[in-house]
Amino acid sequence: MGTWSTFHYTLKSGESGNYWWSWNDPNGGPSFGEPREFTGSTRNNLLVVTAYATLRGNDNNMNYYIWITNKGPSTASFEIMGGF
Repeated sequence: MGTWSTFHYTLKSGESGNYWWSWNDPNGGPSFGEPREFTGSTRNNLLVVTAYATLRGNDNNMNYYIWITNKGPSTASFEIMGGF
């Protein structure tokens, strides 16, 4: 089991975004991700995951998708952290 974190994203209040990652591994198992606001970001933003998806691509690798909405009062600066 391992953990990871990646990238730097920004969502304004009320905005949504969808993000994806891949391990380029045809035998990839479940992978889970969650948004985590940076400590230097404005606080008290509710970052809600509205959907997850997994897709095996034409290259046979596993691709993972997450949809996030900022339901907080301010712009949120965050990363996606997860585990497998």
